[in-house]
Amino acid sequence: MRVAIIVTLVLLLAICIGLMRPERLLAQHPPGSAAAVPSAAQAMLVVRRLSGQPHPTGSDENARVREYLLAELRSLGLDPRVQTAFVSTNAAYGVSAGEIHNVLFRIHGRQRGKALLLMAHYDSVANGYGAADNSASVASILEVVRTLKTGGSLRNDVIGLFTDGEEAGLLGARAFVEQHTWARDVGLALNFEYRGNSGPVFMFETSTGRGELIRGLSLASHPFSSSLMYEVYKLLPNDTDFTVLREAGIAGMNFAAIDGLSVYHTQLDRAEALSLDTLQHQAELMIEMVQHFGEQDLSQLVASDRVYFDFPALGLVSYPVSWVWPLSLCTALLFGLALWTGLARGALRIRHIGLAIPMFFLMALAISSGAVAVLAGMQWVCTNHRYVAEVEGHHWYWLGFVLLGTGAYIVIQSRLRHWISSMNLAMGAALIWLAALLASAAWAPGLSYILTWSVAPTLIAWTVIQARKGEPLSENTKLMMLTVGALPGMLMFAPLIHSLFVALSTHAAGIVLIVLVTWIGLTGPLLGCLAQRFARPALLLAAGATLTLAGLLTNQFGEHPPRAVNLSYVSDCASGHAYWLSTDAKPDPWTQPYLGQHPVKRQLQEVFGENSREYWVASAPDLHILPPSIDMLEEAQQGDIRTLRVHVKPMRQAPQMRVFVENAVVMGASIDGVTVSGEPNDAWVLEYHAFPESGVDIELRVKANAPFRIRAVSRSYGLPAMVQPRGPELIAEANSSGDTVQASCSLELSYAPSRSSRR
Repeated sequence: MRVAIIVTLVLLLAICIGLMRPERLLAQHPPGSAAAVPSAAQAMLVVRRLSGQPHPTGSDENARVREYLLAELRSLGLDPRVQTAFVSTNAAYGVSAGEIHNVLFRIHGRQRGKALLLMAHYDSVANGYGAADNSASVASILEVVRTLKTGGSLRNDVIGLFTDGEEAGLLGARAFVEQHTWARDVGLALNFEYRGNSGPVFMFETSTGRGELIRGLSLASHPFSSSLMYEVYKLLPNDTDFTVLREAGIAGMNFAAIDGLSVYHTQLDRAEALSLDTLQHQAELMIEMVQHFGEQDLSQLVASDRVYFDFPALGLVSYPVSWVWPLSLCTALLFGLALWTGLARGALRIRHIGLAIPMFFLMALAISSGAVAVLAGMQWVCTNHRYVAEVEGHHWYWLGFVLLGTGAYIVIQSRLRHWISSMNLAMGAALIWLAALLASAAWAPGLSYILTWSVAPTLIAWTVIQARKGEPLSENTKLMMLTVGALPGMLMFAPLIHSLFVALSTHAAGIVLIVLVTWIGLTGPLLGCLAQRFARPALLLAAGATLTLAGLLTNQFGEHPPRAVNLSYVSDCASGHAYWLSTDAKPDPWTQPYLGQHPVKRQLQEVFGENSREYWVASAPDLHILPPSIDMLEEAQQGDIRTLRVHVKPMRQAPQMRVFVENAVVMGASIDGVTVSGEPNDAWVLEYHAFPESGVDIELRVKANAPFRIRAVSRSYGLPAMVQPRGPELIAEANSSGDTVQASCSLELSYAPSRSSRR
C-alpha cells in the first residue's frame, strides 16, 4: 500500500511538472527604465496607445496608429519610412487587393551581409481592438529596439517591418516581398503573432532546413516549441505574414501566444485583458533571438532539419531527422522483444492482442462520446457556453475531463479483464502506436518523437518484467518498473493534452480525450495495479465530476465574456430599398427593434447576387447612403471574349469595396493596369481594402452566354447613429460583416454574341 501511494504521488508530480510551463515571475521594469532588458510595463504603455480603437486597413484609426509608430521610431533615433503600394493576392473567393502602408526601419550592423527581419502586423480586424493581435507584438519590437539602442551594434543589420493589411489577406507582407528592395537583403525573418492574449509564446512554424534555427532557439531562456506543432500547423488552413516569406524562400521562424482564445478578433481584445507575463516572455524571447542571430552569418543558416521538443529541466531537445528511422526501427525491435518474452512466459496471446486493437478503438470512441455528452450537459446548463470560443472557468473542466476519461478507462479495462488482460490490451495499444510511429517516420517525422519516447521506455519496462526467470518480481517492484517506464511519456503527454485544450478549446474535448486515451492505453497495466491496490476508479470519476461541477458553479457569465450579436445596414440603389441584416443563429433581443418580431431568413440576392448567404432580413429606413458608381469606359469584343473597362467609385468614405460579376465567367482582370487574376472563374469576386475615394479602373475579360451583371458594394465601418449602443453584456460578432453600412449598385450588360455564334 505504501509503495502504491508513493507511486501515485510520483505520477501526480510528473503530471504537474508536465503541465507547469516555467513562466517565471518576471521583474517589471518601470517606464523609461534604461535597463538593458525589455520591459513589459513599458511595452504595455505602447499597447494602450495602439489599441484604443479598431484600426483595420484603410480606416482613419489605422492612419493614426501608423503616425504614432513613425513618431515612436523617430524618438528612438531611427529614420523610419512608409512603403505605400498596391498589391493583390488570390483568395478562395477570388481576389483580395488593396493599398497598404507598411512601416519600416533599419538598424545598421557592423558588417555588410544578410539582414535579420523582425516582423509584426499593426492592423486589426474591423470589430476588434487588436491589443494582443497584434499591438502587443508591435510594442515588443519597439521595446527590443529601445533595448538594442542601449548596447553596442550587432554584426548584422536589423530590419523592422510593421505590415499593414495582414488581416485583409497578408497584403503588407506580399507588398514587401514583391516590391521592396530590402526584401532581397533578408537572411532570416522572425514573425510574431497572437491568437489569444495569454500563455507562453510558442515557436510553431519554421522554414525548411531549420537545423541552425532550432539550435539558436534552444539557447533562449524559455523556449517553447516542438516539431509536432509544425507538423500539425502544416495541415491547417491558417496563414500569417510569415507564409508569404516562407513561400518566397526566406528562412525564418513564426511565434505566437495562443491561450485566451475568447478574445481573438473580438472587442474583448483590449489592453487590460492582455497578460503582462506573456508580453514579457515575448519581448525577452525576441531580444534573445535578435542578439543571437544578429551575430551569426545569416547566409549560412541552411542545415538539415531536426526533430525538436521542449522537456522539463532539459529545455529544447533536438536531434537530426536522419535519426528518426533508426529510432523507429529500434522501437519496433523493442516491441518484438516485449512480444516474444510475453508469449514465452504466457503473459500475452496473439489472439487477445488482435482482439485488443478494435476494442481499444471502441473504448476511445466511447470515452470521447462521454466527453461530448458532458459538453452538451454544460451547454444545456450554461447556454452561453454555446456562443463563445472558450468557456469560462475552462481549467476546471479540463482537469475534470482528464480525470473522467482516466477513470472511465480503468472501469472499462477492469470489466474486460476476464476476456483480455491489461497487458494484452496495452500491447494492442502499443501496436497501434508502433504503426503510427512508422507512418510518421515516413510522412511526418516531426511527430515521431512523442511516439518514440513514450512507447520505447514502456516496452523496455514490460520486457524486463516479463523476462524475469525463476522467482517472479514482487508486486511492488513491478509497480516501480511500470512507473519508470511510464514517466517519460507522462512528462510529454501532460503538456500535449494541455496544449490541445488551449489550441482546440474545451468545445473540442471529445478530440482531446481520444488523444488522451491513446496514451492511457500504454499505462493500462500500471493503472490496473494502482486500482487494485487503492486508487479506485470511483475516486477519479467522483473527482472529475466534482471539478466539472466546480466549473459550472464558478461560471460567471455577466459582463465577461459578453454575447456576440450581429447587425448591419444595407442600401440597394437598384431597388431603392434598405435592409437590416443579421447572421445570428437566431434573432437577439438587442436586434429586435430593427429586425422586428417576425424577421424572415433568406438570401439577399437583390443586393449580393445569387451566391448570397442567408440573413435575417427586415426593411430599414432610407438613410440616403450614397451608393458606389460603375461607369463604362470602354468595351470591345473578340470572338466570344468581351473586354470591359469600368470605373468604380465609392461616392462616400468607404474603406472597403466588393466587386463581383454575376452570370458570366471572368477570364482575367486588372486594376489600374495591374493584372490581378488570369484564371477562369465563374464566381469572381474582388475584395478591395483601403479603396481610394477617387475610384479605380477595372478591366475584365468576360465570357458570357446570357445577359450578366457587374455589382459593387461599398462598406464602411460602424452602424448608423440611430442604432442604440450595445450594453456591456454584448459585443459585435467577430470575423463578420456586422457593424457596417453597405451600399450596392449594379451595371446590367446585355448578351452580345460573337459573329461565330450569330452564324
